[in-house]
Amino acid sequence: MSTLSPVSLTTENDIAIITIDHPPINATSHAVRLGIWDAIDQVNRDDAIRAAILTCAGSTFIAGADVTEFGKPPMDPILPDLILKLEQSTKPLIAAIHGNALGGGLEVALGCHYRIATSTAKLGLPEVNLGLIPGAGGTVRLPRLIAVENAIAMITGGKSVNAVTARDYGLIDEIADGDLRIAAIALAERIKSDPCPTALIDRAPVNAPDADAWDATLAGIGKKARGQDAPVIAAQTIRAAVTGDARTALGLERENFVRLRDSDQSKALRHIFFAERSVAKLPELAGVDPRPLHEIGVIGGGIMGAGIATAALLAGYAVVMIERDDDACERGIANVRHHLGGSLKRGIITQSRHDQLLGDLVSSTDYAALA
Repeated sequence: MSTLSPVSLTTENDIAIITIDHPPINATSHAVRLGIWDAIDQVNRDDAIRAAILTCAGSTFIAGADVTEFGKPPMDPILPDLILKLEQSTKPLIAAIHGNALGGGLEVALGCHYRIATSTAKLGLPEVNLGLIPGAGGTVRLPRLIAVENAIAMITGGKSVNAVTARDYGLIDEIADGDLRIAAIALAERIKSDPCPTALIDRAPVNAPDADAWDATLAGIGKKARGQDAPVIAAQTIRAAVTGDARTALGLERENFVRLRDSDQSKALRHIFFAERSVAKLPELAGVDPRPLHEIGVIGGGIMGAGIATAALLAGYAVVMIERDDDACERGIANVRHHLGGSLKRGIITQSRHDQLLGDLVSSTDYAALA
């Protein structure tokens, strides 16, 4: 590791701590991959080190791959090779997760022997939202760690799970009670004398479906996909990984990832992804202080208008809803009351908060009420 590397290695007694510091999301850029590679080499060479912890500085664990490298010539080590190296480490590795472990970040964690997370951590493989599938072993390793059914849902749905669900699935070994670093070191102390667990690539899938269940699952995913390629190809790739040889499946996954990456669907979805985020970074807004906002006007109280009004109320704003007549005003308020009632039932808000929010909503047929 060079002095300019975003990856550093320190030791606490016989425990190595590998820290990635590559803001804002600690993405797996070439420099990060190279830094981790060198750190693992150093850990395995040093007889005084008995276990290692992979952690991240800042507000999050590795929250994804470096998508700015898409379309550029790959630079070694590529992420799939790095994760194989993690699995082959002769010293037990612990991924200490806070914030988000997403995409390539979760795949890195799957390459470690153990995973511990804070209670607020989120873990997921959201690649289908960009028209992709995991490209560094996620479709192969995840169904060898958690039930295949849950792996399919996570990968084809692209949604993250919280720490409690991750623990229940078997995706993480522990939820840290208090400080993550202290909890990870305590875990390292407990396991440092044990042999490294079998790498996920060498394990059998967990609760694999039979052929009929696979056919039904693929049909259901195809129907939900509504013409999107990624969820269907993700499910097909998982099936190949579960029913065939794991190492062969890694190659198929990479093939499918590259094919999707170069597809018009993925290019369009990635364009939307970056465009949405660039709106918040307009250079014309630099140094501009926004006016304080306390009240929001919503025109119409139908399904969409009531949803917007509810979101605004939950965000702390008073809402004035405009409708065409008194009956429509009453229906709009009833729609909002229904939405807030759902939040109350799910425990998102208390009864007193529910009542307060309804008090912050008024409706009118007069646009002057917006003045």
